[in-house]
Amino acid sequence: MYNWQATKSSVKERFAFLFNSELLSDVRFIAGKGRQAQRIPAHKFLLAAGSDAMFNGGTATTSAEIELPDVEPAAFLALLRFLYSDEVHIGPETVMTTLYTAKKYAVPAPETQCVDQTHTKHLRADNVFMLLTRVYRTGNITPIV
Repeated sequence: MYNWQATKSSVKERFAFLFNSELLSDVRFIAGKGRQAQRIPAHKFLLAAGSDAMFNGGTATTSAEIELPDVEPAAFLALLRFLYSDEVHIGPETVMTTLYTAKKYAVPAPETQCVDQTHTKHLRADNVFMLLTRVYRTGNITPIV
């Protein structure tokens, strides 16, 4: 059997290796709805370590397969990547949906990164009203400086 752990020198590398992997996974999420839905494997221990809301709060569940029709697959993967590796990878096309997902599962670091991106990197005259509407809907209203 392949000893994948031996090739990783740190716990962070081993956890990052498990990101979006069926290896040892004990929960699966169905993010999105309809034809856009994506099945995503995960590990409860890692998720619970980074998000109390995911398995202990009002959105908590004990099911082995969890449907998330209100969460975009790319946004959920961005949140999981952070929980597995402490890395935040958010593009302009997923910043608002990732903000929603980070708020839903009470994970502040990606939430802060999303707010910073919308305020500084992607705010333009042609998208200010769309961003304001989305920020208002997510409940994350902070001053734009």
